[in-house]
Amino acid sequence: MKKIDAKIAEIKKLQEEIDRRTKVEQEAEKLISQCRFEKAMELLATLY
Repeated sequence: MKKIDAKIAEIKKLQEEIDRRTKVEQEAEKLISQCRFEKAMELLATLY
């Protein structure tokens, strides 16, 4: 059971990271559509 619980916790952590990255990408797309390219690049740089 511990192994399953550990995997569930790992998957939840990965999903949180995917959600965070998706939010950053969506914000960058919004900035790009407003021609705020430098700000979008700065935001995307936080993903690395």
